[in-house]
Amino acid sequence: MSVDPPIPDKRFAFSGSAVAFGGHIRRPEDAFIKSVAASVIPVSGGLSETLLENDDVKPYHYKDLVTFSSAYSRVLGDYLDPKLAVEFTHNNHGQNTLPTKTSVEARLTDLKIDQVDVEPSARRTFTAQLLHVHMTNTSQYQEPLSFGSLGAKFEGIQLKSGIADTPSTLIVETDTDMYGRYDTREKLLKVYAEDGDFRKTYSHMLLPLGMKDKKGLGGLISKHEIPDGNKSFFVATIVKNLRFEGPLPDGVQIQGNRVTVEGFGRIFFGEIMIYANARRVTLLRFELGSPSGGQLAGPDAYASGSGVPPNS
Repeated sequence: MSVDPPIPDKRFAFSGSAVAFGGHIRRPEDAFIKSVAASVIPVSGGLSETLLENDDVKPYHYKDLVTFSSAYSRVLGDYLDPKLAVEFTHNNHGQNTLPTKTSVEARLTDLKIDQVDVEPSARRTFTAQLLHVHMTNTSQYQEPLSFGSLGAKFEGIQLKSGIADTPSTLIVETDTDMYGRYDTREKLLKVYAEDGDFRKTYSHMLLPLGMKDKKGLGGLISKHEIPDGNKSFFVATIVKNLRFEGPLPDGVQIQGNRVTVEGFGRIFFGEIMIYANARRVTLLRFELGSPSGGQLAGPDAYASGSGVPPNS
């Protein structure tokens, strides 16, 4: 007697995480900056939310080098129609192909990275009053995720060098709407390949730092493929321009979304990693140089998800 093979369950596997800040100091001593306000949801979806402020954040500081006032993150994964979702609680879960929504956000206030153990003339201090990122995706079963909503705030970004009386204010200009208009990887690759005006406007946001275009901007614009666009993911930025109010401080260089500070290290603003079915946004990433060395990052938000079984 033959037995019919079982019908595979159909469902959506949620995936999302967010963290306000964290990292690893590697010199002059080895110390982890514990991830603060981390949230993550299971494959079933749900809500994860974390808020730390006042004295609760102090265990996450590193001496006087890394401090902040509050940290928050939130991840929510759910079905778009709650009433229809109820129907799949009556012993028919395995045929659930309902549309979904996953939202992630992270926030950090009063971040300060201060070189307290150096001579006053060489001291560099970085501060940010508010850093906030939020991102949302929606899904139709076995269709590419749509990342139609993305937002970021960089407020009160300042750099104080040496014994200067007044810190220099850095203006971070972003364009998150573009990534919402081209809400899938496929759409972004397509418009870049077919639209010369789009390449002219956005190529500098889609060129990874470190790549050199020997032909200059004209040569870059003429290329019809996003760098690394044919790989599993590519790295771009939501930052369209960085500029200081007033003159450029001594010992500071700006290249794309990167600020290099002599005697401090490198700071990367607004990185976005774009996968076929996921996106990850990191507002700040530090590569600390002399006298302290290490890597720090945050706020950081990741959203993904996929239909099960996978669509072959």
